[in-house]
Amino acid sequence: MAQEAAAGAAPTASAAKESETQSKNGLIFAKRELFGGAITASLPAAFADVSTVREVPDHQEVFADQNTDRSIIVEVLELTASESNETAGKYFFEDLAGANGSEATVIEYSEVGVPATSVPCLDKVADPAAASNVVIGTQVVAKFRESAKNTIRVFLCNIRLPKYTTDILISLNAPVKVSAESSSAASLQAAGAALDADPSTQSEDLQIFRKFIQSFVIENVALFGG
Repeated sequence: MAQEAAAGAAPTASAAKESETQSKNGLIFAKRELFGGAITASLPAAFADVSTVREVPDHQEVFADQNTDRSIIVEVLELTASESNETAGKYFFEDLAGANGSEATVIEYSEVGVPATSVPCLDKVADPAAASNVVIGTQVVAKFRESAKNTIRVFLCNIRLPKYTTDILISLNAPVKVSAESSSAASLQAAGAALDADPSTQSEDLQIFRKFIQSFVIENVALFGG
């Protein structure tokens, strides 16, 4: 089952270990090692490793930016063979909504069979049946199971590796409308961020998601036990 969106205070981001690149809008991206270097991908330098402040399951990597309340989660799961490539993306999105306790879920965009030009790791992993799906939508959820509800946009990419009986889930969680009563509100306001995302912030969300999946590299398939 897909795990719920990251909650809790994010740690302070440490200096990036790898080379950094700066986007046109000023975001500084740094290459990160996941699962001990078995996977690498690029994230804004402000995203910090949540495992430094709380326990994260072995099958997950979680990074968060406390100034924007964004988080990104990568999960390595057993292949859900009961779902076809055509249905897997929506299945995982709805499963995640259930895990988050979403009161209202809307799928805004869905793409089946995302090409390797958008997800380059499909061409680089030794699995001719590898496939990828993307689903983007909103969920109305509570942080820490609080009574206050926030609307978040979830950008979900599912990478399917049948040869390794593995489903990889990449989910970026970005706030759209944060309740003033939510614990997220204080950190956003302290950083000078609005509780309602504006178009430029939402454009950044998509940029972060695209950059992450385009830079996502499987360095060692031993991670999948194969």
